[in-house]
Amino acid sequence: MSEQTQTESIIILKGLEENDVTVLNSVQLFMRPYMGALVVLLWCMWGLLFFRFLYSYALLVPRFYIARRYKKSMYKLVSLARSYKHRLMEGATIFLVLCFLAMIGLYFSRVAIAQILWGRYRLAEEALWLAPGNVELAMGVGNYYFNGFEHDLTLAKKGYEQAVRIDPMIFLGHYQLARIYFVEGRFREALDEINKELEAYPNNLRSLYVRGLIEGYRGDLKAADDDFKKFISWAPIEWGGYNDRAWILGKLKKYVEMKVVAETGIQRAAGGASNPWLLNMLGVAELNLKKYAAAGTAFVEAKKLAEALTDTQWHWAYSGNSPSVSEEGRVAFIRAINDNLIKAKGSVDNTF
Repeated sequence: MSEQTQTESIIILKGLEENDVTVLNSVQLFMRPYMGALVVLLWCMWGLLFFRFLYSYALLVPRFYIARRYKKSMYKLVSLARSYKHRLMEGATIFLVLCFLAMIGLYFSRVAIAQILWGRYRLAEEALWLAPGNVELAMGVGNYYFNGFEHDLTLAKKGYEQAVRIDPMIFLGHYQLARIYFVEGRFREALDEINKELEAYPNNLRSLYVRGLIEGYRGDLKAADDDFKKFISWAPIEWGGYNDRAWILGKLKKYVEMKVVAETGIQRAAGGASNPWLLNMLGVAELNLKKYAAAGTAFVEAKKLAEALTDTQWHWAYSGNSPSVSEEGRVAFIRAINDNLIKAKGSVDNTF
């Protein structure tokens, strides 16, 4: 038997509207070096302050000694050096004052600058660095790069991690982190994060669906079954709960219950009758119950519907994964259904 295991099929946040901003790659390439240059400039300012102290005070003694020893022969040279020294110090003083004022301006306008860098130019790391206490910006970065317009788990994770550091009670912060850790295969961290979300928002039972997935992949099948059962009661029209509970029951070899759950999902979930995942689960249950004709019928219908899926529909079902692997995932799903169909056909002399 071939089981088509499922990953998460629920989408919560879709990020920003597409026409909110325009991403300008040329501007990104221009701005990124100058963020680092700003830091270098600030360090140079403190270096100049130290140089001025050293030149004006620490070198007074050796300069005085040299002047006395070579007073006549060096009189003109010392006078010339003093003239250049005063010019240098005047210029350095003006430069340091301007840098100090720039630092003050940057400090008090850092949030506004961060919002411009993020909202207009999509400079996520620079914006997060400039506004380490802005939870809305941090969540916005996370949502944009996870289920938003671009897929970048590294930047999304940075956004969500910063958000929960600022406000551990932020709604969906731990939830989204759990989903990212799950996609990365870090099941222990994912379980910790989703439990924090449930502690903060016990009435949002959507977290039970994510926890059920994590527990299923960790091998804690009984706990996963309990969570999916509760989620189905909370969201009876969402097909993901039925599908993934059927998957868990299949792993537990409870094929009668698996069949009942799949059939219930087909009947009650929105679009259940035309859902290839639920039909495939029904076929797997029938196959293991040795009802080969019924299994073949389910697999034929599931295969037809799966072949009609677009990459967009597939990504909607597996929103945590990169859109670039949508075609690969869809092809693998169709192949799994076809393998199941071959097994059903090989077990009984029937034509579907």
